[in-house]
Amino acid sequence: MRNRQSIRIGALIVGTLALGTIAFSPSRAAGDQPADVAKQGWLTFLEVLAGDQTKFQLAVRQLEQAAATAPTDTYNLFTLGRAYFYDAITHNNLSSAEKAERTFAQILELNPKHDALAFHGSVLTILSQGKDPEKFRKGIEEMNRCNRTDPNNLNGRFSRSLTALGLPSQARSGMGNYDPAEDLEFASHAFEGIESHYAPHAEVGSKTFVGEAYLLRGDVAKAQAAFKAALAVPLPSEAGAKAGRMLLQDLIQKRLNGSDQTFNELLGQAGLGSCNTCHLRISERAQSSVKAGARAGGLETASLGPSRVQAATEGELRVDITGLKSTEGQVRVALFDSEKAFLHSPVKAGIVAIEQSRGHWQVNGLPPGAYALAVYHDRNSNGKLDSNLLGIPLEPYGFSNNARGVLGPPSFGDARFQVAGPSTRIAVRLE
Repeated sequence: MRNRQSIRIGALIVGTLALGTIAFSPSRAAGDQPADVAKQGWLTFLEVLAGDQTKFQLAVRQLEQAAATAPTDTYNLFTLGRAYFYDAITHNNLSSAEKAERTFAQILELNPKHDALAFHGSVLTILSQGKDPEKFRKGIEEMNRCNRTDPNNLNGRFSRSLTALGLPSQARSGMGNYDPAEDLEFASHAFEGIESHYAPHAEVGSKTFVGEAYLLRGDVAKAQAAFKAALAVPLPSEAGAKAGRMLLQDLIQKRLNGSDQTFNELLGQAGLGSCNTCHLRISERAQSSVKAGARAGGLETASLGPSRVQAATEGELRVDITGLKSTEGQVRVALFDSEKAFLHSPVKAGIVAIEQSRGHWQVNGLPPGAYALAVYHDRNSNGKLDSNLLGIPLEPYGFSNNARGVLGPPSFGDARFQVAGPSTRIAVRLE
C-alpha cells in the first residue's frame, strides 16, 4: 500500500510537466552565483509555465548558464532538460527535443536511477519521428522501466500517460495493451484536495486528462464524469490563478459538450500546451502573451480568415514541390484555411504530375488570408498515404513552411502561410 501522504507532499509542485520538487541545498546558499542563476532560471521558467511565453528564451539562457557553471548538478540539469522538453511538446520544436534528450542522457550518466529516465524515454518517442521504430520502442521501454522500478513516481506516471495521449492511435498500439487511464487515475487521486501556489490547477488538470484517457478507451460515461469532476474543483482564491482556471474551465466545458477536438488541441488553439495546464495564471502580462500565442496558433483564424477580409483582391498560389525520389505514381496536394479544417476539409485539392523529380501546383481565385498545405507522394497511386502498423508513413510527405510535427503532423499554426497580393509562391520539400 502506498504512503498517500508522502505522495501528496511530492505532488505539490509536480503539475502536468511533472516538475517534481526543486531543492537548493545549503551548500548553494544565497550569494553563491551558480545557485542564484539556477534559482532565477527556475523562477523564470515557472512564469513560462504560468502562461507567459515571452519569458521562455530568458529562462533557457539562465538555466543554460547555470548548467555550464555546474555541469554535474543534476538539479539544474533536470530543470533545463524539462524546459527543453516543454518547448518540444508545446511548440513542436524538434531542435529542443534533441537538446532535451542530450540533457536527460547527461543526467542518467551521472545518476542512472534519476527520474530523468521517464523524460528521456518520452523524448525518444518524439525523436523517432514516425521513422525509427527501434528508437520508439526504446523510449517506451524506458518509461515502462521507470514505472516498474518506482510505481509511486508521479514523474514516471505522467510521462508515460501523456506520451500515450499525444500519440496517433496507430502509434499508440506500439505501447501494447497499455491504458493511460490507470496512471492518470493514480495521479488524480494524489492531487485531490491539494492546494499549491506553484500548481493551482493540478487536480483539475489530472482529472481532465483522466477524461481524455477514458475517451480513448471508448467509455464516454466515465469521461464525462471525469470532466464534470474537474469542473467541480473549487476555484483558487488568487486572482491570476482564478483567471487561469476560468480559461481552463471553458476548454473543459467544450470537451464535455462534445467538441471533436481533444483537450490538448483546444489548449494549442489558446497558444498553450499540456505543460501549462497545472500552472496557468492570467496576469495582465500573461494574458497578452496567451492572446499572442492564440493568434499564432490559429485560434483567431475565423476572424482573420479569407471570408472576413473586405475589399480584397483574389490571387493565385503557386507551389513548387521538391524532394521526389522517383517519377512513379503522383503527388497529392490539399490546401486548408483554418485550424478546424486542417487535415480534414480542404478548400482546394489536386493531383500533380511529376516532371524531372519535381512537381508544380497552381490554384487561382484564392481570397487573401491564412492557409496551410499538406502534400504527399502517392507512389502506388492508391489515393492514400500508406503507413505501417505504428502509423509511421511509408511514403514521402511534407507541409507548407516545411513544418514537421513532433508526435504526429504539425499544427495548422506551424504550417500556416499568408496568401497576399496577386501571386504567392511557396516551396514544399517531401521527406
